[in-house]
Amino acid sequence: MLVLAAVAGVAAAVAIHRPEHLVPLTVHVPIDIGTVPTVAPRSAAPAARAPAAPLLPSRLRVPRLGVDSAIVPVVVDAAGALGVPRDPQVIGWWADGAKPGAAKGTAILDGHVNYGGVDGSLAHLDRLRPGDPIMVDGTAGGWPVRLRFTVTGTRSYSKHALPAAEVFDQGSVGRLVLVTCGGPFNASSGNYEDNILTYATLDTGA
Repeated sequence: MLVLAAVAGVAAAVAIHRPEHLVPLTVHVPIDIGTVPTVAPRSAAPAARAPAAPLLPSRLRVPRLGVDSAIVPVVVDAAGALGVPRDPQVIGWWADGAKPGAAKGTAILDGHVNYGGVDGSLAHLDRLRPGDPIMVDGTAGGWPVRLRFTVTGTRSYSKHALPAAEVFDQGSVGRLVLVTCGGPFNASSGNYEDNILTYATLDTGA
């Protein structure tokens, strides 16, 4: 699960998993690829068409990873933990954050790296590279919509050094962030030591 501590509207996060549901994966070197979108570039050209409305997400598709997974809303519980769907092949959307496609704020999608010996949909999130497409299906105004995002960067962070205010920023330019666990597996604690995050921005061209 993702543990969130909300302070003045800014969420801090550390991801943990229960030991009995973990299967160690290959240890990865730290990842620092591409860029993290925080504000709109000053030199950005005007969009070729009007931005799409934010959508209520229902499905995530990531062609490079072969991902085609349902999305369900998740919330922060009384203990401050952001829910993660029990099924590792289902993705959670933080319903108190931005919707995918919003002009402002971070839309968070999370998922298990593995659970019950089954790889999660986001198990290979570290393989995404800048320029890779991500599609989110859902509804806006009662109509079915598909939004296409482009990966700008992928990062790994130690769970003890996660830049939470940046990751969960609701004042940033509109962006999508996919989150899972990764890095070295600590057999003593039964946890992965890192978080893997992929950042993407909405395609607004024709």
